[in-house]
Amino acid sequence: MWHWVRYLLIIGLLVSCTKPDIVQPEIVLEGWIEDDGHPFVMIHNSYTASERYNSVQEVIENKTIFWGKVTISKDDYSDVMTGHLDTMYLPPYYYSSVEIKGKSGNSYQIKAEYDGQFVTATTTIPSRVEFDSISIEVIDEKRVKLMGYLQDVDSADNYYVLFYRYRGDKQYVNCFLGVVSDKEADQEGFIKIPIYNNISVNNLKENVQQPSRFFALNDTLDIKLSAVDKISYEIWMDISSLSTTSSIAFMPVYKNIKTNIVGGKGYWCGYASSVYRLVLNKDTTYGYNIVKD
Repeated sequence: MWHWVRYLLIIGLLVSCTKPDIVQPEIVLEGWIEDDGHPFVMIHNSYTASERYNSVQEVIENKTIFWGKVTISKDDYSDVMTGHLDTMYLPPYYYSSVEIKGKSGNSYQIKAEYDGQFVTATTTIPSRVEFDSISIEVIDEKRVKLMGYLQDVDSADNYYVLFYRYRGDKQYVNCFLGVVSDKEADQEGFIKIPIYNNISVNNLKENVQQPSRFFALNDTLDIKLSAVDKISYEIWMDISSLSTTSSIAFMPVYKNIKTNIVGGKGYWCGYASSVYRLVLNKDTTYGYNIVKD
């Protein structure tokens, strides 16, 4: 998800800093727990501008924390999470628990410890949401426009983050400008959400000459709509802003991103998600006919 943007930021620091400040590294925790899913946490030491590395790979190898202790708790029950090596993710090491699965309405605490430091955070999983429909519009011989329609079904404040991954990938990426709230609903109670490619991620891929916010004709995608709590929405709004400015020449790529991590940086988010598998080969609208009480 955010990891591509973070390493894009690191690349910028590697080539642009002339007078680095002396800053002590902090633990950065990136993690989430899904409704009906197991927790997933990655921890690493922060990058400081006074450090010099020759490549992003060298940064990953030196900054990833492989021997930390990560504990997840719900109410009075705690479980020490197990580390896993998985090169399908960036960074390629994460911690998880088979003993705890997320459930909407519950709160979960996380604590990560390493080398005498520790960070903590708490998150809540909201209720699951569904798209009312997703439209696919072929706009030329190469590109496809996607639009999601989400019905605002209650009077509560609701917040959403949109992710995608190409079929065969394991790691989701945040959609470009894919952070919304129900305050954006129209008079009929529908939130209209463009589903855009992440331009910053495109810039990191090989052989991409003209990055586009539109997906390519015949792409096959998993689209994930996640309901989140307010602090997670604010965090992802900051990440989205960074992703946007990082793709524009001469715009600053540094921004103080909001965090719910106490003692460090990063995020710990609860997601209630629905996943939609799409083949982008023709004009069509998928209707999901969701009826809420």
